[in-house]
Amino acid sequence: MLSKELLRELRTQRGLTGKQVADGIGIAYPVYQTYESGARNAGLPVVEKLADFYGVTTDYLLGREPAPDPLSLVTAKVDDDKFVELYSSLPEYAKAIFVDTMEKLAQAKKEQTQKKHRAYMETTLGAIEEQNELASEEEGSA
Repeated sequence: MLSKELLRELRTQRGLTGKQVADGIGIAYPVYQTYESGARNAGLPVVEKLADFYGVTTDYLLGREPAPDPLSLVTAKVDDDKFVELYSSLPEYAKAIFVDTMEKLAQAKKEQTQKKHRAYMETTLGAIEEQNELASEEEGSA
């Protein structure tokens, strides 16, 4: 029997609506609502679809095993083929999270690089201005 709390937790942790989950597993939204509210028990096909959608085991959904460690699939070094294989095996919501995370990391790296460049330019321009002031002072005293 699926835990309504677990279904709600999985959905909210991923920032999804019930409609998105229902669409993702190919069932009507009102039917999904009955599972999440606990008014109805999901059959094996739906449990399997939910497990695939969330990237967990059916035993986890049924409360028979602890939550999977999301880092268990990550190794220190992943070649391109292995990376593509791992990415391809992710459910759609996880792919979206991954892409969003990578975009945010790329943006943060870009901003960090720009910040370093600005600091370097400010330092360099400051040094040039100092040299110009010293040169002007020397010309004025000569």
